[in-house]
Amino acid sequence: MAGVMRRCQTRVGRGTVPRLEVLWCLPGFLRKALLSEKLAKQFKLRSSVLKLLLAFTSAMACEWRQLLCGLGEDTFDAVLAMWEERPSPRQTHWLEYMTLMVVLHHPQQGVNPV
Repeated sequence: MAGVMRRCQTRVGRGTVPRLEVLWCLPGFLRKALLSEKLAKQFKLRSSVLKLLLAFTSAMACEWRQLLCGLGEDTFDAVLAMWEERPSPRQTHWLEYMTLMVVLHHPQQGVNPV
């Protein structure tokens, strides 16, 4: 859990949690948007959705870890399809998001309990 906590503190800061009233519907929206056939055809929109997904996941990693893991698993193929061969801001966001998903899924960072 230390990896998740460290990530949360670098993104959100200590003691500051986004207001949940605004965020409660975002996981469903992101899941629906990422799985939409229309999104695959909208190149610029995909970048915006990926940035929103990264921002939301980073901000809520401490609060909604299990929900975010499920969201990441459900939308993995759609996010994987967003990879670009050439360097771009989207590629950077993609790498940050995938790194965060690994940290969320493995909060102990591969350390075996003794």
